Amino acid sequence: MLITHPVNESTLRFVGDRFSDMPSYIDRLLADSQGDALYRDLIVGILLKALEMHRHLIRAWEDKDHSYLAWANRNYWELKYWMDYISESRENGERFRSDLKVDLKDIAEASLKLAILDGADDEFITAIKEQVCKLKAELVQEGLSEKQRYLPVGDDDAEFGGANKIASKYVHATALSVLFRGQDERSLDALFSAAAGVIVHVLRATADLVKKYELPPLPPFIAALHGPAHT
Repeated sequence: MLITHPVNESTLRFVGDRFSDMPSYIDRLLADSQGDALYRDLIVGILLKALEMHRHLIRAWEDKDHSYLAWANRNYWELKYWMDYISESRENGERFRSDLKVDLKDIAEASLKLAILDGADDEFITAIKEQVCKLKAELVQEGLSEKQRYLPVGDDDAEFGGANKIASKYVHATALSVLFRGQDERSLDALFSAAAGVIVHVLRATADLVKKYELPPLPPFIAALHGPAHT
């Protein structure tokens, strides 16, 4: 899926067109009371994040910013991974939703460690401890261990692993991102066009899921998922 063709106006228009009607479609999903509530919430969350990343992707491309573009690219790959994960089974959908509590617990536990290191007052530390205990109890209620770790991203996905490796070289303060001074148009094209391919995958999976769980169908304009012409 890592395409290296030059990005042109057709590519930019194709990506933009996929999202032009997305806000109104998300509003329709939120207003729906007939379809599956779990998958409505999951799909809304993924589409909102995809819409946010689209804005970043375009801005990064316009700025010719490798790190920014790679960050948006990697977020799309993560969305693709989660979309594939929740598409496999309802159990996976429920587990991904539970991971919200795992993430909140991890944040609370890390905040507690920092508060203790910083010498915060007892009242503040006690409040964080109570939040940690509350989140652990909620995890147990959902059938998970209070020590449950977050779901790993892409451990079993070779394509994700390769794309993530490339993006990480630009996102983090690696030797490449610190010392490279040139304008590598080819790598910019690869990062952008790969993200465009992932967008198509996510929207195709969305179209399948909303049909399966009896949610409002994607508008025909969004669902017309033919790739952009390249000249």
